[in-house]
Amino acid sequence: FANFEQARSYTQSQPFTLIFPSDQALQFAPATSKARELLTKYPAPKGTPVPGRPEYTFRDYAFPLNQRTNFLLGRGDYSLPNSTARITARYAFSQNTQDDFAFSPYPDFSSPLMVRGQNLSLNYTRDLAGGTNELKFGMNRNSVSLHRAHPEIPTLSSEDGTQLPGSAAAYDYAFRDTVFHVLDNYNRLVGRHALTVGGEWRPFLHDSLRSEEHTSELQ
Repeated sequence: FANFEQARSYTQSQPFTLIFPSDQALQFAPATSKARELLTKYPAPKGTPVPGRPEYTFRDYAFPLNQRTNFLLGRGDYSLPNSTARITARYAFSQNTQDDFAFSPYPDFSSPLMVRGQNLSLNYTRDLAGGTNELKFGMNRNSVSLHRAHPEIPTLSSEDGTQLPGSAAAYDYAFRDTVFHVLDNYNRLVGRHALTVGGEWRPFLHDSLRSEEHTSELQ
């Protein structure tokens, strides 16, 4: 058995106005400066000149709030011909992706957020010595990741609110939890008694990453 589902949503915020440096603003930056190099490599979006301030342009923007959610489920069951053993396997996968979670009006600097979940289960049951033995294996993993675009460029801000190149995310972030589960039980009826003996192992693993902040303010 297998099943796949996908949901997509496309929404956006209310529009608002952003201010950008114009091409004329580059004239104020020395030819060998980092400012000129950055604004030349990542030019500001085209906009309307600000009256009386030719070094600025403005443009209306609406933040995109688009996301995709995928869900996959697969399962298989098998019984041996002599019916003394049965095998079951199941795998579930889900992922939610928000492409512009850390939105930037500079196209190269938007960063997606991804939330993922996975679950695997294996079950082997067989008749043994007048009873039933059950062996189980399971794995559950959940993760969250946000990777800032162009980590070599700090998040830049300006006192007057001018939009500059740089990711809105100040750092990379990744988080992952993994749980493994191994279980073996033997069950048998003896007269009026039901006997069960077995063991269980359940390790828990945690990984996380948060890089240093990369921010800078221009006056």
